[in-house]
Amino acid sequence: MGYNYQAGPWVFGIEGDLNGVWNDETFEVDGFNVDVGSDYLASVRGRVGYAINRTFLFATAGVAFTQVSADADLFEGVSLNSSKNITGWTVGAGAEYAFTNNWIGRLEYRFYDFGNSSIDGFGDVELHTNTLTAGIAYKF
Repeated sequence: MGYNYQAGPWVFGIEGDLNGVWNDETFEVDGFNVDVGSDYLASVRGRVGYAINRTFLFATAGVAFTQVSADADLFEGVSLNSSKNITGWTVGAGAEYAFTNNWIGRLEYRFYDFGNSSIDGFGDVELHTNTLTAGIAYKF
């Protein structure tokens, strides 16, 4: 969801998004398997770009949010679970193409960095991720 303002070929805007992700990895720690992952990525970003006919090239940056969870089966019937909401930053670039006056195709790359964070019972986790998204939008 967002809003854009165009001044000549320059476009300035703000956007927000919420994405479900399946970003899980298993590590072995002291003989136990620990599953670490995140369930969503969200952000609020500014963006600036340049429109050339029906093509729009842009850069974007802003604040990002995620929830990191860690789960471990320690012994039969005994497990350790923890999760934490983390705030970080994101930066990226992309292109849009207006097929009609209302229908727009989009391709965007973004890098997210959530730094180091401590998860109760599991220690420190360093989380960064990259996304490449393609989509179709309707402009009102």
